[in-house]
Amino acid sequence: MPDIMGAGGEEAFPSPEDEAVKRAALCCAGSLALAAGCSQSPPPPRDGGCPPPVFINALDAGPSSVPFIATLAGGVCGDSPGSLGPEGSFSFGSPGGIAVDAQGAIYLSDIDNHVIWQIAKGQAVRFSGSGHAGFLDGPNDTSQFDRPIAMDFDAQGNLVVADSEERAVRLVEPDGTVSTLFASQDPDWRPRAVAVNRRSGTVYIVENKRIFAFSADAGLTILAGNGTFGYVDGTGGPDGGAEFAVPNGVALDDAGYVFVADLNIRKVDPLTGDVTTFSGAVPPDILARGYTDGPGSTASFDGPNALIWMPDGFLYVADGVTIRKVDSTGTVATLLGSPDGYACYSDGIFPSAWTAPSSIVGDGPGRLLVAEQDGENHAIFLCTLREFFLP
Repeated sequence: MPDIMGAGGEEAFPSPEDEAVKRAALCCAGSLALAAGCSQSPPPPRDGGCPPPVFINALDAGPSSVPFIATLAGGVCGDSPGSLGPEGSFSFGSPGGIAVDAQGAIYLSDIDNHVIWQIAKGQAVRFSGSGHAGFLDGPNDTSQFDRPIAMDFDAQGNLVVADSEERAVRLVEPDGTVSTLFASQDPDWRPRAVAVNRRSGTVYIVENKRIFAFSADAGLTILAGNGTFGYVDGTGGPDGGAEFAVPNGVALDDAGYVFVADLNIRKVDPLTGDVTTFSGAVPPDILARGYTDGPGSTASFDGPNALIWMPDGFLYVADGVTIRKVDSTGTVATLLGSPDGYACYSDGIFPSAWTAPSSIVGDGPGRLLVAEQDGENHAIFLCTLREFFLP
């Protein structure tokens, strides 16, 4: 895991009780937090008292039942996004999917800049993609993507990437070389999220109002969703009764069940494609929204974008301006953020706010990485969930 750097690039080890650390350790707002040799002067606080980004060593936060949050990389709180300048001095155009390899390196798909970044050992490099929108396989520096929106690793260490505007799923090898796993000829086909079963090799793709499965033996098949806009639990397959409204994220549990972020959290049987509601009251109004915590049958979600199944047996869901935690019974608790929302993001050991968390991935026991692609923030955040380490 890369170090989190403080002001001027030095390591920061603040006391979690020190209120000043929430406004300290500032380094090159809007640029890569991990870079050394930072020379720009700190900017003043934004309008409304929103603090500039703070880069804190989250792993030294000490025992606490409250998650500790730090900005890992990118611009926050209204910094201008989209720069492809020298490494160590850029902000992400529109962070999409996040993935972490076996060595702890972080990979981020940059939707607007059409590239995949690698962040490791305090450095960021353009891992794959020339930065020009297009559809071209080949070496890492000449290959082209068109709005890569999500990704996941397979068992061989390849990145499986949802290339949304090219209606394709691409494969990126460990050296950054790109090939095409499959591409659709349907002009309306747009992959939104991918998850790989590393045991079977099956790739699950969320697309519009359907869930697809791709395997070397069967090719691309419709697992669930009949293509009709709606919210109906039921049988799977293209002719089944199940309907999705706004499916976005996808995650797999240890048994291989497929969880989909829709208006609620849906659960799909990987063998039959049958769909049930895992958590969230079936909304009487298809556009109903809410942040109600509690049992799955009464809980509500505002607009789940992404989710991840963690080794502790919980689902973590990027929902509206919050991060929600869902247990094995479907019971929901709000872990981070406030339903009221804020104009920007603040680091610290308190329940912080998000503008639009768009993707989420586990980074070892008790740690989440969260990206934001909309709103004011264009950054990656590290969330150390200290409750996992309590005796």
